[in-house]
Amino acid sequence: MKTHTLFFSPTQTGATIAKTVQNALETEAGESFDITKTAIEKTFGADDVVIIAMPIYSGRLPPIGAERFNAARGNGAKAVAITMRGNANTGDALLELTDLCTEQGFEVIAAATFIGEHSFTMKEFPIAVGRPDAADLQKAADFAQLIQERLHTEGPLAPPAVPGTRPYKDAMNPPGTAATGTNPENCTRCGLCQTFCPTGAITLTADGPQTDDSKCIWCAACVKVCTSHARAFTLPKIKEIAERLYQTCQTRQKPEWFLAQKGN
Repeated sequence: MKTHTLFFSPTQTGATIAKTVQNALETEAGESFDITKTAIEKTFGADDVVIIAMPIYSGRLPPIGAERFNAARGNGAKAVAITMRGNANTGDALLELTDLCTEQGFEVIAAATFIGEHSFTMKEFPIAVGRPDAADLQKAADFAQLIQERLHTEGPLAPPAVPGTRPYKDAMNPPGTAATGTNPENCTRCGLCQTFCPTGAITLTADGPQTDDSKCIWCAACVKVCTSHARAFTLPKIKEIAERLYQTCQTRQKPEWFLAQKGN
């Protein structure tokens, strides 16, 4: 049995958790399928376990992440569905991900929601800064042990009962306005923002990085990877959201997991 990872993870928090779970499982390590920048057509099989991770955007999966995931086929593979939240609510995202897994032919044996540094965190409004941290990674390893037990359970398993409701809450519409901009005095023209943008919204020009408003999904990958602190949030609405989340989400949230149960 091989365990693979598959993730849409612009700021790498979901990738970190998925790989931690993979490494803690007592199975042969398989491949990593990073769909952050492009869909990857892959058909798995009954001897595969796939750790699937995506972020939560306003209580839902990012539409482009869900779309790219549709290129994968489970074909009876076992799936572990993980969503990453910035210390805020899970909403319907984990339910949406488990439903997607089932639709694509995976058998979901476990699901979880972990905490990652919020994409909108900023100096004056820090939200889950530095997470996943050492305690989160230990929780991921603990989660892996429970997954291991499910892998050795004989007979059918009932899917895990995860939070969320159907129909899902409305997804966030494409913003249509870029969340970030560049301070030309700090920009070194390194091109990291262009490289890590999951939608190809950023183009490096002679005048510095230019952002296509219609493609920006507010993931903040460009802010996180900019070593010269040239990229920053420029849209006032982002600061409003960050301030609200900072005020309401200061209590440290813990990872939660949900396990398939042995059927009758």
